[in-house]
Amino acid sequence: MNKKTEDEIERLLDNLSEALGIEYTMIIHYPRLVNILKDKETRELASKLGTDSLRHVDIVAKTIKELGREPNWSFEPFPDEIDFVRIFQEQLRSEELALKLHRQNAAIAPSLSLRETFRNVANDEENHIEIVRNILSRLTQHATSY
Repeated sequence: MNKKTEDEIERLLDNLSEALGIEYTMIIHYPRLVNILKDKETRELASKLGTDSLRHVDIVAKTIKELGREPNWSFEPFPDEIDFVRIFQEQLRSEELALKLHRQNAAIAPSLSLRETFRNVANDEENHIEIVRNILSRLTQHATSY
């Protein structure tokens, strides 16, 4: 393996580790959020985010292992104060960062199949950004029902 390839694999692994932390935090907290949300449509949207994040965690963790590193299974703690708008604003930032990381991963992945996998994950993240924006819109329109 040449130096450029080694550097790209190292960068990919760093990106994947960061993405794993983002995705893993999502799946840990979404069941709790879904149970607290009162609005059915908002619960369904949040549940979809959690389900997709679980799939992303599997993809990312598997890739990390295949590239020779062990996944770091750490996550951010659930906020002490339940402020749904603040939680989903932070989620929007996380989705935007995940999108950026997965686009980078698609560009530097060592195989065509892995590049395609991360292009698909990036497409999911674009959809997640829209879902989170929809949730935020619902939360701000119906603030008293959450």
